[in-house]
Amino acid sequence: MKSVDFCIKLAKKLRQNWFAKFIIAIFSAILRLSHIRYDVAKKNIELCFPDMPKGEVKATIAESYDNMVRTGVELLSWQHNPNLIEKMIAEREGLDALDEIYNEGKGLIIASVHMSNWELAAAFVSRRYDLLSVVRHSDSKFQRELIETLRANSGLKTVSKGEPVLKLAKHLRSGGGIALLSDQHEAGGLKLPFFSHATGTITGPAALSYLTKAPLVPAHIIRIAPFKFKFFADNIIPIPDLPRQEAIEKMTLDLNKAYEKMICRAKGQWLWQHRKFRDIC
Repeated sequence: MKSVDFCIKLAKKLRQNWFAKFIIAIFSAILRLSHIRYDVAKKNIELCFPDMPKGEVKATIAESYDNMVRTGVELLSWQHNPNLIEKMIAEREGLDALDEIYNEGKGLIIASVHMSNWELAAAFVSRRYDLLSVVRHSDSKFQRELIETLRANSGLKTVSKGEPVLKLAKHLRSGGGIALLSDQHEAGGLKLPFFSHATGTITGPAALSYLTKAPLVPAHIIRIAPFKFKFFADNIIPIPDLPRQEAIEKMTLDLNKAYEKMICRAKGQWLWQHRKFRDIC
């Protein structure tokens, strides 16, 4: 598609300099003024952190808008040189342990949240491991082709959310890895507590781990400075010796707790504008 090619050429001209920061400032201001899904974000924060002062709630929402803009600009900023991906992860916690888990050859499931620059996090681990990232493709042909081209340039290999589970299981059993985001609401999913509120929850990571015995590890990044991030890999979510459904529920509960810990590390960098608690509001 010619329009996609044109956008990619423009993206490759962008650098991580004053001009990129200027773009971030302008579009962050526009997004904050637009108040897109402001009420959703405010309600989500009030549910998760009922004692948070009103001023901090407003600041957290503003930072969340800013994070969305930064994520897009950062994704464009490394297109001319994908080696910047490694340099942008300036600090790393738990990465050596994650390498050891992957090198055992039993497969690896990395579960994460829509936090900080999740595209960068996926690109970073994809450059270390034979990884497939499970994504939901846009309904727009232009957006889908543009985003997938940007991801491919970053070294990401993606599969659609609708791919058969057996394909993912085969990749894991061959020693490969799967990365996926599972923090959003799942209509018809198990209603499990998230910040003490029961809501429809994605159980795919736990189900895949239970099926294949591949280690399930929560991991994410947080932004510590412009174009600089810290990577965290947490402890393996253990597979309990329980019947399948009970085991998956227990693992997903443990994963939700890990997600809560991630969000508390940098509250303003999570995507609060998603209707996570649509079961109750």
